[in-house]
Amino acid sequence: MSLIFAKKDESGNVCIVSDTKLNYEIDRKLPSYSSYQKNGGLKLFVVNHEEVVISFAGCSAEAQDTFDRIDLDNWNLSNVLEILKESSVFGSTDYLLCNAVNNVIYKISDGVVAQPDYAYIGDFDGYQVLTKNIEQSSGLHDLDIAMNKVISDSNVKTVGGFCISALSDNGLFRYTSKHSFSQFKGHIKLSNVPTTIPILSNPVNDTYSYGWAGSQYGFALYFYEAKLGLIYLPLKINPVEVCSEVNLDLFDQILMKYNLKMPLRIDTKSEEEKLIDFSYELYLHLQYQRCIDKISLLENSSIPKVFFNPIIY
Repeated sequence: MSLIFAKKDESGNVCIVSDTKLNYEIDRKLPSYSSYQKNGGLKLFVVNHEEVVISFAGCSAEAQDTFDRIDLDNWNLSNVLEILKESSVFGSTDYLLCNAVNNVIYKISDGVVAQPDYAYIGDFDGYQVLTKNIEQSSGLHDLDIAMNKVISDSNVKTVGGFCISALSDNGLFRYTSKHSFSQFKGHIKLSNVPTTIPILSNPVNDTYSYGWAGSQYGFALYFYEAKLGLIYLPLKINPVEVCSEVNLDLFDQILMKYNLKMPLRIDTKSEEEKLIDFSYELYLHLQYQRCIDKISLLENSSIPKVFFNPIIY
């Protein structure tokens, strides 16, 4: 079912947040990277030279069939709304379309096109959790926090993955590029660093760190623990390219052909990178569990030392 929510902030700009959990047919084979996306994928697309955002909630196969009918090279808003309207008649998939030129929100559901001041599509329980955590004046930052609370709520079964968001600004939409640690279950502290750094567990616990980049040309995700990059093109729900066993620098080079660039750089000699690599090694050996208490550095060595608490089941 999923959840997408859009509203205007105090400046009149449109803010929109989405999770990444998709609905698949029961007999459809899930992709090998699904554990890192919680069986999810991209549902929030910037199109028409960054002037429009389109999102969906419901059946991913039906949404993809609908998107395939949209001519991105000869954009016509009225035609697009009609295509989305025809798809929504069946009741299994709804859409939000937001226009940054005039900051209009369109909700397309059950064969009806409406223009509300704010709108949601998807899981009603998730919508209730989200709205309890925002105010009428809330902007994108508050919406991000609220959506993450929905995603982490075990009582909301059909919303999952992680939060992707976009904001209209001066007639254009932009993804809010992020370098994030998502759904981590605890913190550990480096003995020589005065800040707490989240180091993440395995996908069984829905925990991973990731970065993303997006524009009118496409969208890219990079998962640190998996050394995995996923690349999407506009209105393509499944990735057009899956890059496995790649580091961030190599993935950035691959993205050049899509006119994309990751919004962050990590010095390969930094302590953060060493810890990420080390956490991945622990994950591979099935030792990286919630029982991690802290990490400190061995004397005269850059290899982190891990102290474990007893595992109690």
